[in-house]
Amino acid sequence: MTDNRPTAASAAPPGAAVAPYADFALLLGGVAVLTLVRLVYLHAEVYPLHADEAQYWSWALDPDFGYYSKPPMLAWLIWLTTATIGDGEFGVRLASPLVHAVTAIMVFLSGRALFDARIGLWAGLTYATLPAVSLSSIIASTDAPLLMFWSIALFAFIKALQRGGLGWWGLCGLALGLAFLSKYAAIAFVGSAALYLLLSDRHRPALATPGPYLALAIALALLAPNLAWNAAHGWLTIGHVGENAALGGPLFHPDNLADFLGAQFGVFGPILFAVLLVMLARAGRLVRSEPLFLLLSFVVPMLAVISVQALLVRAHANWAAPVYVAATLAVVAWLEQSGRHKLVLASLALHLVAAMVIYGFEAARPLTGLADDRATDPARRVRGWDQVGPPLAGLRARYPDTLLLSDERRYLAHYIYEARVPLAEAFKWDRNGRIDDHYEMIHDLNDHVGRDFLFVTRWGPREVPDHFDRAERLPDIVVPTHSDSEIALQVWLLEGFRGYDPPLSVPPRE
Repeated sequence: MTDNRPTAASAAPPGAAVAPYADFALLLGGVAVLTLVRLVYLHAEVYPLHADEAQYWSWALDPDFGYYSKPPMLAWLIWLTTATIGDGEFGVRLASPLVHAVTAIMVFLSGRALFDARIGLWAGLTYATLPAVSLSSIIASTDAPLLMFWSIALFAFIKALQRGGLGWWGLCGLALGLAFLSKYAAIAFVGSAALYLLLSDRHRPALATPGPYLALAIALALLAPNLAWNAAHGWLTIGHVGENAALGGPLFHPDNLADFLGAQFGVFGPILFAVLLVMLARAGRLVRSEPLFLLLSFVVPMLAVISVQALLVRAHANWAAPVYVAATLAVVAWLEQSGRHKLVLASLALHLVAAMVIYGFEAARPLTGLADDRATDPARRVRGWDQVGPPLAGLRARYPDTLLLSDERRYLAHYIYEARVPLAEAFKWDRNGRIDDHYEMIHDLNDHVGRDFLFVTRWGPREVPDHFDRAERLPDIVVPTHSDSEIALQVWLLEGFRGYDPPLSVPPRE
């Protein structure tokens, strides 16, 4: 399948690596500047938390080995950062730019190991400026730690193949296990590594050594507590991941595939993704180069699987994020080795412009008018939620013996964060008796028969007051967000919870 050309610096063009330590210093300097800019931006706390970020923060209030919809790594990181500097938006999001900085350094190290320090430098800088990384660096998401541990595992995998020895395999397994604890998409790393080892003439003998199996054993050992947590909770997280695949309906959606692939031009950058598509079209020739074959083994399978998922049902743009660790290296190496350095520079410049747009949008918003209407505001999903907290906290102070109740997971996450409601006092209405989110998992409302609640809803009371002795509507919480939109919350004082069954027809009192 492949030839036996070396995978280290001799595979690069003559003279490409001149001063590896200088290249590393330049990489560190560039990444440090980008990270500092991102930290300053985050410290300004420009936007309130998104509902998912608020939910992750609430998970971090109770560190565990698992949560309803995700493994625990992000919650652990948020617990660490908020315990260190406080639970403002800055504290919740602090880990993201830091772990992306580590990923950029690992991309450099992998590039240096496979090619030379110069290619490592441009690949590391390119990764640090990817549009998706610029956005992911200012939000709390599971992708950031996944990519960091994925990049460490990839570097260790490369070094294990080059140098042998169980130490590198052990590091690969350690990083892979932590990647699993970040997001189950790490399973794609196992598949890509196994496929590469099976197809590579040079490195197939590694399958007859204990190294790969040691790595897998360490990864599974680290994942074991999360698997035990899942087993104790009815495999909720793994079941939720399966539900996200949504393969129960019609299974042909070319428009969704087009949307997914179109989004990748924004995720990876238009120049880089276009070049990647060209490389994939020429993959039959490119895999004759051992380094590119290795890297494309961590690109093609996962990108193909998610593209099929998009065609069958749907796929979110970020589902392919791990692909771009190896893809960045592959694209930059191919461009550099084929004398197309100007395309690398053009891509970097385009990415920096995109970052300026992302970070400068709010400051320039009055000049653009884009955020005046909800439909044209890119930040519409977070706008105004920080203003919900004070009036809600005031109502809880006015009715100190009540618990908080909501009928929507996203909004409950906002209420908990913005009004700093203890988890033990926040509840989700769960009339169907099925566990659909973390808040339903940790509380059963039927355990609190007789208690009074402040019920906050965007949808109206519906059948909820029928299960209480008395219902009284309190003043609404209304927060204008745009010229044509507002957050409007109904607040009800519900006294004497009677349990979910049987419902009582007690008319709400306005």
